[in-house]
Amino acid sequence: MRKFIKKIVLFFAFFILINAIIYFLFINDTHNDYNDFNKNGSVYLMADSHGEALKKYPDDFGIVNFSYESDSYFDIERKLNFLIKETNIKKIVISIDNHCFSNYRENINNIDKSIYFESVCSDNASAYENFKNKYIRYYFPVFNSNSPTIIKIDIFKMLSNRKQGSANLKNWNSLTESEKTKQSISRLEVQFESKKNSQKLLDHFAKIISIANKNKVEIIAIKFPISKNYYKNLMKFDSLNVDHLLKDKKIKIIDFQKVYFDNDTFFSDADHLNDIGGLEFSKLLNDSINKSKNSINHDKN
Repeated sequence: MRKFIKKIVLFFAFFILINAIIYFLFINDTHNDYNDFNKNGSVYLMADSHGEALKKYPDDFGIVNFSYESDSYFDIERKLNFLIKETNIKKIVISIDNHCFSNYRENINNIDKSIYFESVCSDNASAYENFKNKYIRYYFPVFNSNSPTIIKIDIFKMLSNRKQGSANLKNWNSLTESEKTKQSISRLEVQFESKKNSQKLLDHFAKIISIANKNKVEIIAIKFPISKNYYKNLMKFDSLNVDHLLKDKKIKIIDFQKVYFDNDTFFSDADHLNDIGGLEFSKLLNDSINKSKNSINHDKN
């Protein structure tokens, strides 16, 4: 009997050790990074990697950047509910780029991270499911089927950072038009592999609007700046009319897609701003959301 108990104790000790190694080596930093934000703001920017690319620059202008790579409307809904309970939020600036409604964004999201902002008692799932996701899967990665993906991404990022000085990694501005087209199409093929839009994300976006309206939080929807090459190829892959989608919802829409068509030096790739572009856009975003009273279109042809 003692041998059996000893084996059980050793098994659980080994189990806890493996879990601790995985969590603190790969998961903990990601969770801390995701949960790190300023609770003292009243205006919050919520988007995926397009918003994250701005880093902390918006914060300098009174706009708390609460964006994170791969955030979906499901994640943003959780964050909004949390902000309403925990902060003095008055306004949200939310991305409505076409790929935000794609099946790609439905499948690649942060539901394992954003559970941090979910209450155990919520309408999104049963108390049991929320407890399991919020505590068991969140703190015990061995029970999380997404852990292998998270680990792979972390390893890829570490290897990529080591290669930053490689001559093969060119800035967007230094690429030929042919190389830009190749990269744009490659990215669009991933983002719009399916021609159908995600009904789940459309539903969660509608919930975000409902929650904001109910709590008197102003919504400003924006389309992030993208390169001219990417924009030209975008229409070949997706034709969702986002403006029409929001037409009856009385939401201010600011279209920044074309503002930097003549400034490829502002982009790190086809549709993400670099540090220079992030700073300049943060200034423009601040001016726009504070000065505009009606829907604005910043198109520049």
